[in-house]
Amino acid sequence: MPFTLVNIRGDLEDIGPRFDGAPGLEFRAATKPLELEQSALSYQRVPPGYRFPYGHTHATQEEVYVVVRGSGRMKVDGEIVELREWDAIRVPPGAWRGYEAGPEALELLDRRRTQPRRRPARRRRRQARLVGRVVGALVAEPVTRPSRPSFLVAPAASHTIADVASDPIAEIIGDYRAFAAMQRDRLRSRGIDIAPYPLSHLAVRVADWDLYVHQRTLLERHARANLENVWNGRPISLIVLSEPLEVLDGTPVSRIELIPPVHQRVYRMGLEHLGVVVGEEFDEFSRVHRAVLTGQQFQSAAVDPVYVLFEDFTHVKFYRRSFFDVVEDAQGRFEAFRHVDDWVPQRLVTATGPNPLPR
Repeated sequence: MPFTLVNIRGDLEDIGPRFDGAPGLEFRAATKPLELEQSALSYQRVPPGYRFPYGHTHATQEEVYVVVRGSGRMKVDGEIVELREWDAIRVPPGAWRGYEAGPEALELLDRRRTQPRRRPARRRRRQARLVGRVVGALVAEPVTRPSRPSFLVAPAASHTIADVASDPIAEIIGDYRAFAAMQRDRLRSRGIDIAPYPLSHLAVRVADWDLYVHQRTLLERHARANLENVWNGRPISLIVLSEPLEVLDGTPVSRIELIPPVHQRVYRMGLEHLGVVVGEEFDEFSRVHRAVLTGQQFQSAAVDPVYVLFEDFTHVKFYRRSFFDVVEDAQGRFEAFRHVDDWVPQRLVTATGPNPLPR
């Protein structure tokens, strides 16, 4: 009988640094290396005291988590349990889950059943779509421990599971579906419904120049164009993907703004803002929602979005027109890969102090 053998810690790439999380976050996806056809397996190490800001659910799949080292806490549909070494938990389809690590970190194996690989990948993603939700304040709630055998109670979950690892764009920029859903839900709580409007783009910020070039290269492998141009003292990539991403229950978005550092002490690194095109209703939209809008940016005569800034320094920006369309009017169609070749990394000083030179 054929078999596949891998060493999870020794053979598999750690893709944790690709996600927007704490230093020391480790994630190794074993599904493809093991050639699994009807299940998925991953390993995660969550650094001490770190709590993921997202939860997730699966519509049709159950998931089993095993704590192989450390401790932490998990929240499943409102119930919180303490986690200890060798606890295991089955999370049924439709249940929301999220977790945090204890003082000595939390190491998990995550196993779930998937559909046979012969089915289209797009259908599999619909059956197990990652949707973000803020887990909520764990510390303020009482901790309970069900009186079941230990193999039925305990470990944790993550929004960076095998679904994300099988999505090449999510591997590069992080869980964009969860991010978009989180921003939508935050806006709803403030009385803004973005469902009627098309999306302009997703914006991703990186902390250093080397990472910017690396992510630009990876994204361009899945893109049909990139019009990189200099704005605010450094190049910014405006990337159009070959195939649109699906967020918010099927809403397409095919454009990514990749932003290298200048304001790394001001803005959130990783997935940082979602662009929404309000269109001709822009002025009325701004007037109606003025009480909850944070401000307005005057980037150019044709690009003047209003925005909402959240407590984690991420944004949602609302545009008259997608600024990608404005750039296309000024610089031509997105039909090629154009880089700024004569820009030299430089030391920049902002209101928060000097930024170090890239390596």
